[in-house]
Amino acid sequence: MNLSEVAVSGSEATNLTNSVVVVGVYALVGIIAFVLSYVTSLKIFKNQEL
Repeated sequence: MNLSEVAVSGSEATNLTNSVVVVGVYALVGIIAFVLSYVTSLKIFKNQEL
Protein backbone atom coordinates (compact mmCIF):
# COMPACT_ATOMS: atom_id res chain seq x y z
CA MET A 1 0.00 0.00 0.00
CA ASN A 2 1.56 3.26 -1.10
CA LEU A 3 1.41 6.20 1.26
CA SER A 4 1.01 8.45 -1.79
CA GLU A 5 -2.46 7.01 -2.47
CA VAL A 6 -4.94 9.63 -1.35
CA ALA A 7 -8.15 7.79 -2.25
CA VAL A 8 -8.68 5.12 0.42
CA SER A 9 -11.48 2.58 0.46
CA GLY A 10 -13.36 1.72 3.66
CA SER A 11 -11.53 -1.51 4.42
CA GLU A 12 -8.14 0.10 3.79
CA ALA A 13 -9.10 2.95 6.13
CA THR A 14 -10.00 0.38 8.79
CA ASN A 15 -6.68 -1.41 8.28
CA LEU A 16 -4.87 1.91 8.50
CA THR A 17 -6.70 2.80 11.72
CA ASN A 18 -5.90 -0.62 13.21
CA SER A 19 -2.24 -0.16 12.26
CA VAL A 20 -2.17 3.27 13.90
CA VAL A 21 -3.75 1.84 17.06
CA VAL A 22 -1.29 -1.07 17.19
CA VAL A 23 1.69 1.23 16.63
CA GLY A 24 0.35 3.60 19.28
CA VAL A 25 -0.01 0.79 21.81
CA TYR A 26 3.52 -0.44 21.08
CA ALA A 27 4.81 3.13 21.42
CA LEU A 28 3.07 3.55 24.79
CA VAL A 29 4.48 0.22 26.02
CA GLY A 30 7.95 1.26 24.86
CA ILE A 31 7.74 4.66 26.53
CA ILE A 32 6.50 3.10 29.79
CA ALA A 33 9.31 0.51 29.71
CA PHE A 34 11.86 3.26 29.01
CA VAL A 35 10.61 5.41 31.91
CA LEU A 36 10.57 2.45 34.30
CA SER A 37 14.11 1.40 33.39
CA TYR A 38 15.28 5.02 33.67
CA VAL A 39 13.74 5.45 37.13
CA THR A 40 15.09 2.13 38.39
CA SER A 41 18.59 2.92 37.10
CA LEU A 42 18.44 6.30 38.86
CA LYS A 43 17.49 4.57 42.11
CA ILE A 44 20.33 2.06 41.71
CA PHE A 45 22.91 4.77 41.03
CA LYS A 46 21.58 6.86 43.91
CA ASN A 47 22.21 3.95 46.29
CA GLN A 48 25.79 3.48 45.08
CA GLU A 49 28.60 5.82 46.06
CA LEU A 50 30.61 6.18 42.85
